[in-house]
Amino acid sequence: MLLSPLRRPEATATREGPEPFGSAARTPSVADHATACHGRAMVQTIPPRYSPAELIAELREAAEEIAPELNGIRPEETLEGESAQTLEEMQEALRRIASGAPNPQEIARAALAAKAPLRPFGKPRNTVVKMPRPKSAPPRR
Repeated sequence: MLLSPLRRPEATATREGPEPFGSAARTPSVADHATACHGRAMVQTIPPRYSPAELIAELREAAEEIAPELNGIRPEETLEGESAQTLEEMQEALRRIASGAPNPQEIARAALAAKAPLRPFGKPRNTVVKMPRPKSAPPRR
């Protein structure tokens, strides 16, 4: 199962980097003009990273979308759903450790063990079952 690439359309972070391998044999570009005229390389734009909360939300959304296609599999049982819970548990463990909780090694071990039961999320299943009407016997004559 493949996860969809998580890319944002807006890009705000930048990085200057070396020219790609084999760039000497290419035709001049706008970057070459900027380097020649302004004495610096063009700046590459890098998309910003998702926060853990955004990743968790994206993974849960993907799990809810794919679960109906998997007969009998709940969203939290999919790879995306379990990944979301694991990220959430590790995020909580890191928060506790960062805030100075006692026994940080135990907190880390518990988070890495991933033994907590899967928590349901998303829309609850419809558990109401319509009962069929009993067939009435034909009238007696």
